[in-house]
Amino acid sequence: MISVLMSEGVKQDSDLVTLAVRDLLASSGDESLNIICWDMQQELDNVLEQVEKLEAAILDVTVNGGIEAAKQLRREYPGVEIAIISDGTISPITYLNPEVRPASLLLKPLNMENVKQTLLEFFGIFEEEEKEGYMLVERKGEKLRIPYQKIIYMEARDKRVYARMNNIEYGISDTIDHLAGILPEEFVRCHRSFIVNYIYIEKVRYSENYIALVGKIRIPLSRTYKTILKEVMKSGA
Repeated sequence: MISVLMSEGVKQDSDLVTLAVRDLLASSGDESLNIICWDMQQELDNVLEQVEKLEAAILDVTVNGGIEAAKQLRREYPGVEIAIISDGTISPITYLNPEVRPASLLLKPLNMENVKQTLLEFFGIFEEEEKEGYMLVERKGEKLRIPYQKIIYMEARDKRVYARMNNIEYGISDTIDHLAGILPEEFVRCHRSFIVNYIYIEKVRYSENYIALVGKIRIPLSRTYKTILKEVMKSGA
C-alpha cells in the first residue's frame, strides 16, 4: 500500500488530478494506493499525525502555503517522493532545490493526457525502487525499508553503522566491513568509517582528503581508498 498526500488547491485542478490517479489505478488493476486528501486550510501537522507512513505527495504550490508545505514534508519525510503542481507565475527556483527536491512537475493549465503521463512516470518510481532493493533500517524502534538510491553515505561510529539521507540518519544492525562487500556498486568505501554513494558526490578534494557531497556535506577520504575512488569517478560506476 502506497500512501499519497494530495493537496486540494484549485478545485478544477484537484478534481482532474484525482480522476487521473483513479483512472491509472483502474487501468492497471492496482488498488494498493491510499490517497490522503489535504485541505490546505488545515494545519499540515494535524494531517501528518494521522499518517503512519507516507511515500508520496502531490502538492499545488500556486496555493498560499504550498511551498512551505513542500519544504516541511521534505524535512519530516526525507524519503518522500514529491510531485509539484505549478504555473508560470511561480519561479522554479522556489521548488527546484534541495529543500523540496521534487520528482515530478505538473504545469498548469492541466490537461488529462499530460497529467496521466506525468503521474504514470511518478508512480513508476516506486516500481523502480522495488527492483533496486531496500535496506532495513531502524528509527525510534521502528524498522523501515529505505531504497538504496536515497542513501547518501554510511558512517560507522559508537559501535553502530548509520545511513545518512538528506537531513536524517538511520541506524543499521551491521558492520561497515560487511556492508562494503554487499552494497550495490554505486557505494564506494572511502575511509575505514565511511562508505559513500558516488551519485551524490559533487567534487573530491584529494589533496585535502575530503569528499564534498550534495547539501554541503563533507566526509573524510583516507589515503588507502584514494586510488579506488579515482577509478570509480573516472569510470562512473
